[in-house]
Amino acid sequence: MTGLSDASSGRPSSAGALLGLAPVLLTALMLAACGHGAHAAPKTSDAAAQTARPGCGCGERKGGEHTTCSCKKGHHKHGRASTPDLTPVPFKVWESLGELEVRSRDFENRTTLPLAHVFNGFGCQGDNAPPALEWSAGPEGTESYAVVAFDPDAPTGVGFFHLLAYNIGNDVTQLEGGTLPEGAGFGRNDYGAAGYGGPCPPEGHGTHRYVFSVYALNTQTLELGEQPSGALLRFMIKQHAIAAGHLVGYYGR
Repeated sequence: MTGLSDASSGRPSSAGALLGLAPVLLTALMLAACGHGAHAAPKTSDAAAQTARPGCGCGERKGGEHTTCSCKKGHHKHGRASTPDLTPVPFKVWESLGELEVRSRDFENRTTLPLAHVFNGFGCQGDNAPPALEWSAGPEGTESYAVVAFDPDAPTGVGFFHLLAYNIGNDVTQLEGGTLPEGAGFGRNDYGAAGYGGPCPPEGHGTHRYVFSVYALNTQTLELGEQPSGALLRFMIKQHAIAAGHLVGYYGR
């Protein structure tokens, strides 16, 4: 009995050759499905693919439908060359809003945040000092401003709030040194404290985006109680925003 070889020549039969190739073909299919094939890496122009599962890697689009998988080796890490601009951002800019220019003397837009503004704790060793922010005056009808710093790449499913400030008078166009003008208030950031809490992304999770947003509101006062949450402030901003601007800094460890 010759098994899976040709009885007359002793050479492997066609069925034997196919069975011999089966493990190779199976391995290739598994690698392609898990994002390690030639077309696995997300395109840098596809913001949705890169932000759908921050840090997990292997995100891609096929036929317009987003699919992801988990891989044992390798993690996609955001970098300056591949970081999407502002997708997602906290409180997207609605089409009807005007535009504010937001800037800081402490860092340029879309550059790494200096260590002075990084959190001090949870393994991070920054100074936890808020960066100075300034912005252009809002359009006619602006009664106050709200300022928010948010990390959309935090592995929480809902991002991470680093700064919430509101009821900033319409004659104020800058914040500096962690103090607020009279009448303004801080919300509760996701560290559980009022005021600023700097970046401290998980080690090895890649570069995160920190979006500093300023909103011009058509109301002088938001009645939010003491140290409102990010969710409550977001809801109220959406009701009253007439202009917005954003400044983005990067940090990872």
